[in-house]
This record gives sequence, C-alpha cells and structure tokens, in this order.
Amino acid sequence: MKTGPVVPAPPARRDMADRTLALAQARQVFLGGNGLPGRWRGRERFTVLATGFGAGDPLLATWAAWRDDPHRARRLHLVAVVAQPPTAAALAGCHAGSPLDGLAAQWQAAWPPAVHGLHLLRLDDGAVSLQLAFGDPDDWLPALVLQADAFYLDGAGTAPTGDAHRGACRPWRGWPPRAPPWRPTTPATRCATAWPPPASWWPRRPGPARPAG
Repeated sequence: MKTGPVVPAPPARRDMADRTLALAQARQVFLGGNGLPGRWRGRERFTVLATGFGAGDPLLATWAAWRDDPHRARRLHLVAVVAQPPTAAALAGCHAGSPLDGLAAQWQAAWPPAVHGLHLLRLDDGAVSLQLAFGDPDDWLPALVLQADAFYLDGAGTAPTGDAHRGACRPWRGWPPRAPPWRPTTPATRCATAWPPPASWWPRRPGPARPAG
C-alpha cells in the first residue's frame, strides 16, 4: 500500500441549486436504489461501501436519513474509497448553507490530512463511523476487509474521470470476484450508481431535422 500525501481534489464551486440537487440525487439514486431506509430498520449494524466520494453528498444524505429514522439500525458504518480527497475547507465551501451543513460541519471538524491510509471519524457518540480510505481505488478495493450491506458506486454530483473511475468500477465488471474481501453480509445486499446518470438528467438536445413531406 502506498504511503505519503495524496493529491487533493481541486475546490468545487457549487451554488445553492447545485447543493440541493446533489442531495436530492443522492437520496433518489443511492438511498432509493438500496432500499433505504427500510433495509436497515431493526438491524444491529448497517454498512455502506462507497467507491467514490466527491463532496460526500450520498454518505451525508445517508447519515441524515439514519438520524431521522426512529427504527434505524443501532450502528451505521460508512466506508469510502477516496482517490482525491477534498480538503476540510473545500468541504465547507461545498456545503455552506445547504440543508445538511450542520452535519457537514462535524465532518469538517474531524477531517484528516490528505495522506494515504485509513482514517476513522466517529460521529453521534460513536453510533456512526466514517472510514476513509485515501488513495487509489485499484489498491484499496482488493484490500478492504468488510461485510457490506449496500454499495454506492462513485459519488453523486461529481463525474468520475480517468483511471480513478475505471479502477473504482472494475470489480463490478466481473461480479462476483473470486475472493471478495468485502463480500456482502446477506444475499439482499444491493448496489446503486449515479454514473452514467439517467437520461432525464441531461439537457434535451434537438434531434436532426426531418425532411418535409
């Protein structure tokens, strides 16, 4: 496993409409696609593995939904592989004034430096944990040892590009892998992705003109 600094993600500029849309997409695609919050109800523990992070909208929306659900799992474990982690200042800028800026501020207060390795944030008196794997997804995905109940492929609101995207998605092209260290907890484990986004998210372009007659 590599050591040393990780190249941080460049700061992203988002206005209020962008922030609101990103959270709405996170709820629709990632929570809805994984049957949440229903699937964690009555559970002792529920684990989510995200193969991307972006500004953290899907995991932030998951944490908020967990807090709002009186029948939630007792513990929520969020794991994210982050090729280019945002800085704490970038996170603050992305979520300033958003509906979940209070939760985002808790992340920012404990955000680790951009260094290769595993970084653990404990939230809500230890009931919620956010484990960040900073570095190349090609290195981390075969090495992680966990039992996941839900998979989030790439981050909503951030279009994955280049090798980071290909590396993050490669394990799914030959699913199931021969010896997955992050094997599902139960056959009910689900997966959701926002890339490529549904056609309805793209602006409509006029088609070719039809000949008259």
